[in-house]
Amino acid sequence: MLQIALIIPINCCVSLTGVITNLFNIVILTKLGFRHSMSIGTMALSATDFFVSSLQLGSEVSYILHYTIGDSWIDFLALSQIAIGWTRYAGIYISGWITAIIALERCFCVVFPFHVKQICTKYVYILVLVSIYSVYISLVIPIYVAEKMVWLPVYSNDYNSSEHPRYVWTVLINEEAAQLEILFDTVGVSGFALFSQFSLLFCTVYMTFTLKASSRIRKSCTIPYPDLKAQASAELNSSIRTSFLTRREKRLVRVAVWLAVIMLTCNVPRYIVIAIFSTLPGMHAPVNISVAFFMYDVSDVFANVNCLGNFFVYVKLNYKFRTMFNNFINKRCALIVK
Repeated sequence: MLQIALIIPINCCVSLTGVITNLFNIVILTKLGFRHSMSIGTMALSATDFFVSSLQLGSEVSYILHYTIGDSWIDFLALSQIAIGWTRYAGIYISGWITAIIALERCFCVVFPFHVKQICTKYVYILVLVSIYSVYISLVIPIYVAEKMVWLPVYSNDYNSSEHPRYVWTVLINEEAAQLEILFDTVGVSGFALFSQFSLLFCTVYMTFTLKASSRIRKSCTIPYPDLKAQASAELNSSIRTSFLTRREKRLVRVAVWLAVIMLTCNVPRYIVIAIFSTLPGMHAPVNISVAFFMYDVSDVFANVNCLGNFFVYVKLNYKFRTMFNNFINKRCALIVK
């Protein structure tokens, strides 16, 4: 009952918000253009998050239909958890890798400022994105091939031999499909996905320390002022300042740190749930099935928040994005008023 009263409404609201915000991201980023390679990454991230939010919204609608239409000929529960679920999980992990790639490019911008344009070209970016998508799609396709949608007979509780069964279109999971699901969790999560999170964390921390180190070098190499009064004033201001980063560097650090914090915070619950089910075999028992659904549903809430969080980071910390978004909203409001 807690799932119906709390988890499903929250997931519906969050996923719908994610669809809307990522649609704004796609529109605004398209208007800003693709002059830099990083713009391709942010567009791919927004498109992937839009796809994941849409699938999550469809999954929640399937949950609602399952509980409201008892005698449907479609197994909406299986459709939500299996048919939609694996593609949505793949999208979540792809989103994590794209965020890590964006953080890596920001790190290159700081560490190799004179070579970043040669390293992070648009063609290299597209090649990396295609590779990420290809890896996770290749992991998901065999699961759908093994899991077949079939018509199965369902009898009522007061079944007798003269009753005709009601056929339901559902998912048939065999031993091969179960092994492929374990392989997906092992390789896709424990391998690739966790590595992307560590890469994201490393790039963000290393970029921050590199910027601070370069700011100290700039301070030590400051040319003395010819005017003693001006020099004294500058020294007073420098003693008051807690950081010698430029405004642009501070904004770069804030964007990178906030994206990393949102991504790590929202993905940790899913990794914890997967670790619990991997180390405790008893969690797969039928008696614990309701606990399993609840734990995965809670982790889905965090994953949905991750899909919509980037929009608010862009609006708060990216001046060009915020200006373009405000102009877009103002024009649409003016049209509505007319």
